[in-house]
Amino acid sequence: MEKTIVTLLTYRIGNSLGIGVYVIIGHIVKYDAGPSAVLSILFAGVAAFLAGLCYAECSARIPRTGSSYIYTYATLGELCAFVVGWGMILENMLGVAATAKAWSQYIDVFFNGSIHRYLDDNLRWTSAPILSESPDLVAFGIVLLCTMVVFLGIKVSAVLSVTLSIFSGLIMICIICVGFFHVKHENWIEPPGFFPHGFTGVLSASATLYYGFIGFDSVALLSEETKEPIKTIPTAIFVSLIICFLLYFGVTSAVTLACSWNKFSDDATISKAYDVRGIHGALQVISVGGLLALTAALIALLFALPRTIYAMGKDRLIFKCFGTTNYCTNVSVTSIVLPGIISAILSSIFKFNILIDVLSIGTLMASTTVVICVVCLRYQPVHIGLYQEYEDPDDKFVQCTEFVYANFMTPQNTSRVNSENQCKKSDVMKHPSTGYCNNSLETRPLKCQIPRGSTYQKMDSVISSTSAGSISSLFQLPPEIVYEPSQTSWLTTSVALVTYLMSSVLLSLLTIFGGCYIIEGAWWAIFLLVLSVIILTSTMIIIFKQPQNQTKLLFGTPYLPFVPLLALLMNIFMLSSLSSEAWIRFSIWIFLGNFLNL
Repeated sequence: MEKTIVTLLTYRIGNSLGIGVYVIIGHIVKYDAGPSAVLSILFAGVAAFLAGLCYAECSARIPRTGSSYIYTYATLGELCAFVVGWGMILENMLGVAATAKAWSQYIDVFFNGSIHRYLDDNLRWTSAPILSESPDLVAFGIVLLCTMVVFLGIKVSAVLSVTLSIFSGLIMICIICVGFFHVKHENWIEPPGFFPHGFTGVLSASATLYYGFIGFDSVALLSEETKEPIKTIPTAIFVSLIICFLLYFGVTSAVTLACSWNKFSDDATISKAYDVRGIHGALQVISVGGLLALTAALIALLFALPRTIYAMGKDRLIFKCFGTTNYCTNVSVTSIVLPGIISAILSSIFKFNILIDVLSIGTLMASTTVVICVVCLRYQPVHIGLYQEYEDPDDKFVQCTEFVYANFMTPQNTSRVNSENQCKKSDVMKHPSTGYCNNSLETRPLKCQIPRGSTYQKMDSVISSTSAGSISSLFQLPPEIVYEPSQTSWLTTSVALVTYLMSSVLLSLLTIFGGCYIIEGAWWAIFLLVLSVIILTSTMIIIFKQPQNQTKLLFGTPYLPFVPLLALLMNIFMLSSLSSEAWIRFSIWIFLGNFLNL
């Protein structure tokens, strides 16, 4: 089933809004930023928009299932791709678990807390700092139920996501309107003030909220299944970003202005905040909206999760069984069922705050890597991915939703569509020596097919197996094709990019952990601050002066290298603001993945 712009927007918004509004916003307001969470939304929104430009370019270059993982694989190789893909799996499973935990809290509102009281009284098992005091069987059950819905197929999950997202969006608009009718400006200025945790709290809240914006990664995951992805994916990314930003900013402003943030509850935060404010009926109405939005988010997350796992399984970076599909249902059963069960277990045994703290690391790591990939792709001598064939922008483009592994498209052999929309014999992509594409099982020519009503040329795929899943070279044009960048200029760009990355880390750590010394005027802190700013500026200018690859792209990130480098700096600031416990847990997850993959 080919997905349209409406379906993509539904999955993107359903993925983001439920967990963003009903899970993350209440958490960051209570624990990280207070009223200044509105600035966190602005910071995270700008960073997500800049990263979205990079994602749009990569999705146009490589419209293939895998998103951040496959972009990294094609550009930086297996090791970086594994870290990104394994981190994406963690982020999505934790997102499912945290969303299910919040769903359990909102359903408990209708029973006056009796469900959790019963579980605590009868199934209490531990008082460990990271584990729940009792198993959350409601969260466990809703994850399994949504996994079954996703397993039934895209039509069922798409209809449910559309319906639930529409109704939950209407309730979010009601939350905003009701909140602005009950404004108390004292809630922003009364002690401890607008910045209760300072600038560090704003950055930490931005890092956590960034997960709510990065749902466009789920859109990019559906590139292969989308009708005309080169047009549809970038549009879906930017429209959904705008919608999410407006709703996040509106809900946060309304809730913090109407209610005292330091009185927020740990569970069902927004509905209970309005109830404490004395807004009658808000508890039940907002809880209904929370259940609808969180259900849509669960379906969207569980729908996106198997695609990353399947892509890694196909490339043999994880167990091969994850890269196979069922003969009857044509879906990867293992990639759907096993992650669903693991997510259900996580939701039932871990505390809500523990799940939220680790949630954004995988997202930020993936986004940062994609930003770096865009800079590398534009300044290296070879071209990777699809490109614009005709000078006339109204003319036809070339699309390959199923990539040809043996030889990718080159300027010499990319076919043109004739006036009758028929493929000539010379238009077939050929092997340089044999004239055919080699396959381990058979040797046959590629066939051209023009989908009705499409402005793209779709080519059948002949997929050859590769040792150890090394497919990064399979996206590259032949090295004999000369572009403006040279190996010397690419080396200069690489060194400058690494220097920029290290300076960004220095600046962010100095600002976050040494800000007090800068304010006090310590000479060493000011020296490091000035030095890092000078290095950042110099390396940015050096990269800007290097020749770019002049291949015409189907979509290109504007104002290179400033847009991706600014996104990189903002992402590093957010990564640096995360807690050490979150980094330790993420490192354990990466180590576990490498151990299982040995």
